[in-house]
Amino acid sequence: MASHIPLVQNTEEVNDDKEGSVKDSTIAPEDSTVASDTADSEVSFDGTEQDAWALDESPLLRQRFLAMKSGEPRSPKESAMAWTTSSFDGGEDHTSADSTGSKNISVEGRLAWACRQFPAVSLFGSMVVFFLAATFSQKVFLGLLSLLTAHVYCWIATLAIFGLIGVYKMRSALATDWEARWDAFATENPKDASVVKHILILPNYKEDENMLGDTLDNLARFKYAREQLHVVLAMEAREGSAGRHKAERLIAGHKHCFANIFATFHPENLPGETAGKSANCQWAFREVQREYAQKFEAFLDKVFLTVGDADSLWHPQYFLALALSGLAMSKEERSWGMWQSPVLLLRNYLTVPGPIRVSGYAAFCFEMAGLAGQKYLGTHLTYSAYSLTLALANHPLVDGWDADVIAEDHHMFCKCVFASISSSATESTTKLTPKVKLNPIYLPVVSYMVESSKGWLDSLRARFQQARRHSQGVAELAYTLYQYCQLIKRVGFRGLSAQAHYMVLCIIWKMNTVHLTNTLHAFAVMLTSHCAVVKVTEMLYNNEFWTWFSSTLPQMLQEGPGSIDGLMYWCGTAILGSFLPLSMMMAYTSYQVVKDSLEGKTLPPLVSKNDQRPTEKPMILGKLQRAALAGLIMFDYIVLAENTVVIYGLIPEVLACFSLARFGNKFEYIVAAKPS
Repeated sequence: MASHIPLVQNTEEVNDDKEGSVKDSTIAPEDSTVASDTADSEVSFDGTEQDAWALDESPLLRQRFLAMKSGEPRSPKESAMAWTTSSFDGGEDHTSADSTGSKNISVEGRLAWACRQFPAVSLFGSMVVFFLAATFSQKVFLGLLSLLTAHVYCWIATLAIFGLIGVYKMRSALATDWEARWDAFATENPKDASVVKHILILPNYKEDENMLGDTLDNLARFKYAREQLHVVLAMEAREGSAGRHKAERLIAGHKHCFANIFATFHPENLPGETAGKSANCQWAFREVQREYAQKFEAFLDKVFLTVGDADSLWHPQYFLALALSGLAMSKEERSWGMWQSPVLLLRNYLTVPGPIRVSGYAAFCFEMAGLAGQKYLGTHLTYSAYSLTLALANHPLVDGWDADVIAEDHHMFCKCVFASISSSATESTTKLTPKVKLNPIYLPVVSYMVESSKGWLDSLRARFQQARRHSQGVAELAYTLYQYCQLIKRVGFRGLSAQAHYMVLCIIWKMNTVHLTNTLHAFAVMLTSHCAVVKVTEMLYNNEFWTWFSSTLPQMLQEGPGSIDGLMYWCGTAILGSFLPLSMMMAYTSYQVVKDSLEGKTLPPLVSKNDQRPTEKPMILGKLQRAALAGLIMFDYIVLAENTVVIYGLIPEVLACFSLARFGNKFEYIVAAKPS
């Protein structure tokens, strides 16, 4: 039986459902009393007052029971199952006892254990092979290095090419009058337009209040914010009274801007949870279920749920573009839809150290290329700030976010993919096939790069902490492998459609390239540099270098790849010769994005409330300034890129693979430093 905890009403907190409130979300130990921050927390779906909380028997959920009209208490999960299936075509029951969507790699069992070991075994085993080859056979080593480099360089080339395509698609989206398109749609489809709602969850912990205020001010620029946008400030209870007072001030200052705004407080040390964005999102999502279950029950597929970071600045017309994209789809397509904008980490581009700038280039090139190249490179993954329908989030095989993961964005996408594959088993299809699709919205989301107020050195240290956390995303490679094996085990290899195999393998390939292949390549380059330095030093000491450089090297290149020695020299020349052109390709793509951002073309500047002037004036770049910017970006790629990959790629990934193999998902989540 669930234990009941009496509630004590506290009238001092903000309590206005229409204009903002602070929701109490703190679980107390059994047999102890707690104070509720608002009487609103004691109202059930049908408006009847509830004088108690009930803890779910499941230690992973431990959510309050919700009283339905029937009088039977039901958990949020049970309620979601009851009112979700109607939002999908056919209304079939998608629940199953062995739903793959609810299983994570933290479970016991040999398969889960093997999947947790895979990244470490693959990475460390490959490193050993390269080390032995470099020690005992330079020809074998150079052959392996050539194959690995060819793969990495092809991947970099696709990032540059499709990234540039993404830039032009972004410019096209920015030039579109989305408000006019929405007004035209609303005139032709008034019924659909009238029910569209947006719910935005902003998880945060010890974030700067002014920065959060800027985020809310930017959201308020959405033309229909007061009619459509509901904001959830997902706070952490461990922030204490300072966090509660901060939430109250933010709500008081912005409650007139939105259809609704309220705060939730995620308690710490809940069993089975890993503190971080995912656990906080799930807690806030439970409050969303409680708050909007009856209100939006009839049109869950037209309610768009967006998640972002505390510093995320969405384009003011993003929500219109999102709604137009979703409403152009069929009900089933929309119900399984997810949406992603290119995330540009450029708000503080001019004030961060070079290695952090390089990380920013890599992030937005990867995102831009991933969105633009889905037709040729396979599906992209959600990242940082993304959207889905409330119908999908409430689907029984999804049921919100998993509370024991670090990379909540990638994990949520993979979880939805496998849920869609599993749910197709209830339909009259011979093979399971995925229904989730990631749809690009090319209006960018602009965020900060890591920056500490204590100076560059502390910023570099903070960036390493962030890279260490991001590297824990390798756990999603293990998760994808685990879910894939579970599906094959359940329905057989032929039980999955070719589309399902292709989509899952594309996800595995992309994660493997980002987390393991690039790390291995950085290690191989370091090993090559060490061997080259030792060899050149030895040749210089014996006065053999000039003879080799002026005679032997040209002779081997003239012979061509016909002999093994000639092939070695040609491979080495190809590797070195390709570096500069690839760097120039990436630099050109990066230059286009950075230039547009500095000139204020990617996001209209925020306006000060006091004098209505822009808080950040766009720069007008002349020819000399553009040349200087291009030179700076080129310098970053040629001089700093490889060192950045080693410091913020190789080392954190090695630690992450070891941590995953040894400790699973256990990891201390450290929030990245941002400028004041």
